[in-house]
Amino acid sequence: MAIASAPSDLSEIVIANATAVHRNLSTPVLYEHAVRREEGKLLQGGTFAVRSGARTGRSPDDKFVVKTSNISELVWWGQHNNPMTPDVYERVKARILQYLKDKEIYVQDCVVSQDPAHRRTVRVVTEQAYHSLFARTMFIPSRPLRADERPQLTILHAPYLQLDADGDGVKSDAVVALNLTDGVILIAGTR
Repeated sequence: MAIASAPSDLSEIVIANATAVHRNLSTPVLYEHAVRREEGKLLQGGTFAVRSGARTGRSPDDKFVVKTSNISELVWWGQHNNPMTPDVYERVKARILQYLKDKEIYVQDCVVSQDPAHRRTVRVVTEQAYHSLFARTMFIPSRPLRADERPQLTILHAPYLQLDADGDGVKSDAVVALNLTDGVILIAGTR
């Protein structure tokens, strides 16, 4: 199944409501921002060290795929692919959009895959410089998307937003939710 561009560009909603937006900053500038904001420490040799909090690794029980009719039969549901209802996804998305409102944010336009047949545009929106730096490492930095161009995949990252497991319909205070239909990944509470 191909990931289509999202019906609406969530990143533009976040960008429009931010107090400051840092778009596609270079690696050296992101290092400067991360050090200045005390998000971690620059060590000898150029390594940037951060405290990862309680989640030092992956959080497999908090990973979900939004179960929509067009992907329901294509996902191997089970221990590592937990289904999420569209209602819960919309609730978590609204919480993240509200949380990121009036924040200083970092935006990275990247791509995945060097192969043109599989290449996809990715926009990462986060509240931390070092996560934007991580996006430049995990994905391939790219030219900024044109104003009329939507990313094929949008990642909204709110690591300090602590969810309410019962109230938000998730398993803990954190979530990673992949919506293949909308081309969106929501990440919250992972600090």
